[in-house]
Amino acid sequence: MEKSLTYCVKAFNEIYSDSANRYRLCCHADVNKSISHMTTDNTLPFDYFLSDELEKIRNDMFDGKNIDGCEGCYNDEKVNGYSHRLMYNEKYKNVSEVKNVITKLKNFGSRCNLGCYMCRPYDSSTRRQELKSAGLVDVWNDLGLTEFEKEWVHNVSSKEVEIFNNNILDNIDKVGEVKIFGGEPVLLDRMWQFLDSVDDSDAKQIDIVMSTNLTQIKYKDWSLLNIDKKFKSLKLMVSCDHYGKQLEFIRYPIDVKQFEQNLQIMKDHIIFIACTVSVLNVFDLKKIEEYYKDFAVSFEPVYSPASLSIKNIPNKDDIDYIPNQLVKTELLKTASDDEFKKGNAYIQALQNYRRGV
Repeated sequence: MEKSLTYCVKAFNEIYSDSANRYRLCCHADVNKSISHMTTDNTLPFDYFLSDELEKIRNDMFDGKNIDGCEGCYNDEKVNGYSHRLMYNEKYKNVSEVKNVITKLKNFGSRCNLGCYMCRPYDSSTRRQELKSAGLVDVWNDLGLTEFEKEWVHNVSSKEVEIFNNNILDNIDKVGEVKIFGGEPVLLDRMWQFLDSVDDSDAKQIDIVMSTNLTQIKYKDWSLLNIDKKFKSLKLMVSCDHYGKQLEFIRYPIDVKQFEQNLQIMKDHIIFIACTVSVLNVFDLKKIEEYYKDFAVSFEPVYSPASLSIKNIPNKDDIDYIPNQLVKTELLKTASDDEFKKGNAYIQALQNYRRGV
């Protein structure tokens, strides 16, 4: 079937659940109203994936209808003719039916050992604790105080996690890739327990793709070095937004020396360095790329909080290196001086808190 101008492969090959236990069409989409009643609390992953609601969305895409929740991509395409939708369609251009499902899971928890300036609080236990202690909850993001509280990862019981995971295991023959996000996955017991529960013969057909800050390779009796002994492969997307002292500043309180040692230990498994582009590093992107010259570097703009977005910087003409269309599109968006000032105030306030000022 010929693909339409609103077709997106993500609706056909991915199950995505976010840190608020909501199903979304992808990590960049807002919640679609027709599926908003389904959460990981009340709907098992493959029940969602095979639901009438999601099937209708797929058919609407083939018919060229705009999909609720996908406005971000539509707007980006108007600004610069490029979006995550187009990027994903190119990457998975041979996928036209439901097969080799990617399960992109955030249901293992949000424990993390870093408090990165641009990380969403509901994705990091360290961020939540620090922002509350510093009195910066209302400064944090576009969502406001109510959403900040609501978006925290639910404390689900072990039994609920078991039921959720068993549904994936019961459909494991449909799964080609498991993408794991945190928190920091290496520190999540439930993540390791899930990997342990996959049958050895099934595991050989599955790629494990993990987003990690790579501050640790081992946790308790588990090690990243052992994953590809069981599974088809281990692929790491390493979150890193600078180097040296500036990396320490952005990804506080990272041990840079240990991080760089881990990069070398795991280099054969790293598919790219995932660099979040914000007001904190946008003028250094070429230097970052050159510093990590032994690795592919993927640059992705920060969208929330808007106060850290590169769209708001007043001196855009001084940026001498724009690495891809996603960064270019964000720079072309209308700037807000108020948001830029808000971002600077937040950065300074958090820095003062960490210094004990």
